[in-house]
Amino acid sequence: MPIAINTHAKVNPADIPLEKLSTSKALTEEQKTSEMTRQFEAVLLRQILNDAQKPAFKSKYASNGVSSAIYQDMMVNQLADGISSSRTVGLAQELEKQVSRQSDAHKGAKTVAAHGAHDFQQSDTKTKPAGSAIPLTKAPRL
Repeated sequence: MPIAINTHAKVNPADIPLEKLSTSKALTEEQKTSEMTRQFEAVLLRQILNDAQKPAFKSKYASNGVSSAIYQDMMVNQLADGISSSRTVGLAQELEKQVSRQSDAHKGAKTVAAHGAHDFQQSDTKTKPAGSAIPLTKAPRL
């Protein structure tokens, strides 16, 4: 008996790894941008929290075991993801505005290039259409 899979089910952007985010067909460009900036903010928060967790001086009472290090890493990861998901820092929102602005400029430049290609060919000046924005089809390297 074949099992039916619902391909139209809603997908939570947070469940998609960053590497596969740009190629996901289940998300809109807006959702991809939002999740990409949130995950970038989480990476920065992890680095800040890891540095904040380091002791200023060595103590014989501090636990230095492997299990303690694993627990601390898991705690920092969860804390960073929770903070970035709550959108309280504001870095993700500002990055999202910048990326959206660049994306809109890039789309506008493509439209001008597509509709005005004839005008550009007839022009004696060697100008290029404005807008060298980053396309959202590829995730930025971190």
